[in-house]
Amino acid sequence: MNSKKFVVVANGRFHLFDVAKQLDDLGLLHLLITTMPKHTIEKYGISKEKYISFGGLEYFRRAYLILFKKLPSQTIFNKIFLFFAKKYIPTEIGYIISMSGSSLEIIDKNKFKKTKFIMDRSSTHPLANNQLMTIASSNQGVFWKPNNIFYTYRELKKLI
Repeated sequence: MNSKKFVVVANGRFHLFDVAKQLDDLGLLHLLITTMPKHTIEKYGISKEKYISFGGLEYFRRAYLILFKKLPSQTIFNKIFLFFAKKYIPTEIGYIISMSGSSLEIIDKNKFKKTKFIMDRSSTHPLANNQLMTIASSNQGVFWKPNNIFYTYRELKKLI
């Protein structure tokens, strides 16, 4: 195992695909694990042997939205995705890059003893988002429901 190799875990696409592409170009990407379908990954030019797609989960999420007019629980979706993703991460990998809020189940210090975890945040913290959105919705006279407490707990637990 090369301790300088990276695994990128992305529940969705976000900018982590750009990160994975750069790592791949530098020969540092071991694996990209994502919920996005293969045709989306291929648009980024990431080597086919360097990614695992759980695209069926993304199709499920979109079908759920169409059928029920809402997204499935993000906490449950994260747990399902990470249950499968964790099986593909080598125990001796040097670095794991993942999205904050979608990473709790892979932060396993017993399995990944020497691995460095990089938690990426593509927006402000959920507690700050809740405060800002509460103020904005009140000012605009619209209904807004804060993030589920379990989602926020997942964010805070990683800091402990």
